[in-house]
Amino acid sequence: MRACERTLREDGSELANVLVTIIKMYEVMVTQVERIRQRIALKRKRKDIQDEWKFAAQAVDRFCLIIFTIVFIICCSIFVFIPPIKILD
Repeated sequence: MRACERTLREDGSELANVLVTIIKMYEVMVTQVERIRQRIALKRKRKDIQDEWKFAAQAVDRFCLIIFTIVFIICCSIFVFIPPIKILD
């Protein structure tokens, strides 16, 4: 690209100036597309990390639900199956 630009500048014609301008615009577009690609890759990486954390949170939540259910059933069973103690006789 630089060699083409140098050759065209040496020519000095109006067409050469237009072509140099087009080359510069192309370079700017390439850099902008690269920036967009990098931002998309960064967003994708962040999304993957976020999904992993969501999965971990779901696993912990499920584990806590199971523990709560077991404790709740045990406590309810204790209250239902153990007869009340008569304190006043």
